[in-house]
Amino acid sequence: MTSLTRRVVAGLAFALVLTGCSGNDSDGPSVATAEPSSEAPGADGPEVRTDDSDDFADQSYVAMGDSYTAAPGVEPTEESSGLCGRSEVNYPHLVQGAFGGSELTDVSCSGATTADLLAPQALATGDVPAQIDAVTADTDIVTISTGGNDFGAFALLAGDCVQTGCEDIDIAAVQEGLAQLSTNLAGAIAQVQERAPEARVLVIGYPQVVPAGDEGCDDVPLDAQTLGLARLLNQELANAQERAAETAGVEFVDLFAATQGHALCSDEPWINGGDTDGAVPYHPLESGQRAAAAAIVELLDS
Repeated sequence: MTSLTRRVVAGLAFALVLTGCSGNDSDGPSVATAEPSSEAPGADGPEVRTDDSDDFADQSYVAMGDSYTAAPGVEPTEESSGLCGRSEVNYPHLVQGAFGGSELTDVSCSGATTADLLAPQALATGDVPAQIDAVTADTDIVTISTGGNDFGAFALLAGDCVQTGCEDIDIAAVQEGLAQLSTNLAGAIAQVQERAPEARVLVIGYPQVVPAGDEGCDDVPLDAQTLGLARLLNQELANAQERAAETAGVEFVDLFAATQGHALCSDEPWINGGDTDGAVPYHPLESGQRAAAAAIVELLDS
């Protein structure tokens, strides 16, 4: 493998790492709401508009997704969520808070893949039920965001990739993985629609994580070429989610666009870098969760 190819796949692997989180358990879904903690690290961000109408009174909202939805490390953490690490101020809770009359069932879980939407997620302390089990014929709103864990991103990070340039990684396999992600997600959405034919289903795309431009920073120590490739994959993951939404005929929330200028290395990042406060490293801070909630509320309220 040439040096250039090594750099290509290293960039791909780095971006994959940034889009998921290996998690380990939950004791069940949350049905709750909480106010944002303005004192928490990264608590700034867009204002989440409150809807004072009765349009969402008694609406049933189910949130499905991985760690980018669960928001591990964004305090306060819901105690009953175990190692799924669901925050009480993740975007599902913020959306529920904006529509005060709605009821939230948050089944997002760190480490979830598209397969875990439809089948139990095996974790260290036992299986977590399939996320789709929370959807019923009476569900009114469903948000879905997952796919970044389908590539085994954290195995790449912890393995030989960083040390050897990912010599065993096949770029074609990454491309196939993106296509499979889109197919899997579209299939899961179709099953959600079968269970809740009247529900409004929204696919929530991944935000900008990798900075634009030619320079990284301490949190993203990559050269210009690899940085560009990493950002490309960050974009392609969101594109794969959008294609799934289009295939299933449901709405897509473009967080990549909504988080422009707030990636790592920016003046006001909505993604945590290597710090241990505010969120799990390389995951959205509370500000990033607020950005997602604001975009979702705007679409639902339009």
